[in-house]
Amino acid sequence: MATTPEGRNLATETKKGMLQKAKGGGTIGVAPFGYINVRERTPEGREIRTVAVDPERAPWVVWMFEQYATGEWTSAMLAEELASHKVTALPRPKSKGGPLAVSYVGSIIQNRYYTGVVTFEGVEYPGKHPALVSEDLFQRVQAVRQGRVASQERPRIHTHYLKGSVFCGECGEPLTFEQSRNGRGVLYDYFYCLGRQRRKNGCTFRAIQAPILEDLVEDHWRSVTLPTTSTNQIRDVVASHIRQVVPERDRDRQAAETQLAELQRESDRLLRAHLADAVPLDQLKREQGRIAIERASLENRLRQSAVEETRLFEALDQICELLTSGHDLYLRADDLGRRDLNQAVFERIVIHDDEVTSSDLTPPFRRVLSSTLESDLEAERQLTSTVTRSNARHLRLIPDLASEPVDKRGGVIGQARRRIDRTRPSAVVQATQDPEQTKNSGPSQVRSSNESFLVAGTGFEPVTSGL
Repeated sequence: MATTPEGRNLATETKKGMLQKAKGGGTIGVAPFGYINVRERTPEGREIRTVAVDPERAPWVVWMFEQYATGEWTSAMLAEELASHKVTALPRPKSKGGPLAVSYVGSIIQNRYYTGVVTFEGVEYPGKHPALVSEDLFQRVQAVRQGRVASQERPRIHTHYLKGSVFCGECGEPLTFEQSRNGRGVLYDYFYCLGRQRRKNGCTFRAIQAPILEDLVEDHWRSVTLPTTSTNQIRDVVASHIRQVVPERDRDRQAAETQLAELQRESDRLLRAHLADAVPLDQLKREQGRIAIERASLENRLRQSAVEETRLFEALDQICELLTSGHDLYLRADDLGRRDLNQAVFERIVIHDDEVTSSDLTPPFRRVLSSTLESDLEAERQLTSTVTRSNARHLRLIPDLASEPVDKRGGVIGQARRRIDRTRPSAVVQATQDPEQTKNSGPSQVRSSNESFLVAGTGFEPVTSGL
C-alpha cells in the first residue's frame, strides 16, 4: 500500500524528533536491560522523562561483559547462568519479563549504549545516561566475538576445570573434554586433541582419561612450590622495585589523562563539524571508530596506573603465598577453585605420552621466577625512567601485577579457600581484569628464565614493541 503525503510527513517529523533527542543525549525508546525509564522533576518544576541505572540488573550487565571478555563464556552460557540466578528482564506493560534469551544476551554485549553513548543512524552522541562499562572492556568483548566468528569456534556443552589449561604436546592444539558411554552404558570422562580430531593435522595423540590427567596436573603443582626463604627473597626484591617505580607510574597516569581529555575535545569538534555539514557521515563514523579504539587504550593505561601501591603489595603477597603453599591449596580446592588456580599460574600445561612435559607460566609467575629477576628489574627501571621522561605519550602498558588473574574477583587464593568449603562465589559484581587471550603457536616449551621484563610503574610487564 502506497504511503500518503501525510504519512510521509509524519515519518519525517518523527525522525527529526528522534535526531534532536539523540543530539541532546536522550535515549530513544525503551531503556535497555540494566537501565529503567523514570520521570524526574527539573528545578523549574517541569517533569521530564529520563533514564536511570537499574540497581538490580546493572551489576549483571557488568558481569556479562567481564565474563565474556575472558574468552571462557558464550552468550548461551551467560544466559544459562543468569537464569540460574533468576535474573529476568524488566517487566513492562506488554511483557511480564522473564529469563533473558541467548539472542538478547548477545545483543547486550554488542550494544555501545552501555559505554555511555546513544546511536542514531550510525552516528554516536554523548548520552546523558551513566556508562556501565568502559570503552576498553567493550572493545575486548568485541575482539573475543570477532575471534570466534573468524575461527568458527563453537564451545562445547561439557565442561571441566582443566579445559583451556591443557594442550597437546605433539601438535600444540588444546585438549578438550568429552563424556562417552561404553557398550554397557557406563559413562566415562576423557580428554582428546582438537588438532587430531577436528583439524586432521596428523597428530597421533589419541586420548587420555580425565582422572589420569587430573592426577598429572596435581603432581605438576609441585614444580611451582618453593621454600619460604626463597619466596621471602622474591618479595623483598619486588617490593623494593615497586617503591621505586611508583613515581614513574604517576607521571604516565597524568599523561594518559591529558590525552583522554584531548580525545574528548576532538570527538566534540568532529560532531559539531558534522552537524554543520562540514564532515560527511562516512568520515565521521570512521573517526568515531578510531577515537573509540584510542580511548580504550588510554582507559586501559589509566586503569593500570591508578592501581594503588597497597594493592600491588597485596597482589605480590598472593603470588608469594601461591609459590609457598599452592600445591596444598590446589589439592584441597574444589573444581572451580582448581580452575581459577590453574588459570592464575599456568598459561598452558603440555601433555604428551601421559606425562606433563612442560608448562608456560602466566606473566607474574614467569617474571618472579626468573633467575635474573633482580638485574632485570634494575635495567628496566632505568629504561622505564628514560622512556617516561623522553616520550611519555607513547609509553604503553600491559596488564599489571594487580590486574592479572591472580587477583581476579577479589583474589584467587581467597576464592579457592572459600571453594574448599564448597561455597559458591558471590553474585556481586566487582571490577576485574581478564587474563591475556593467547593464540596457540604450536607445541609449547617452558619459557627461558632470562626473558627481560619491564615494570612501568604498575607491576611486572614484559618489554613491548610500543617502546
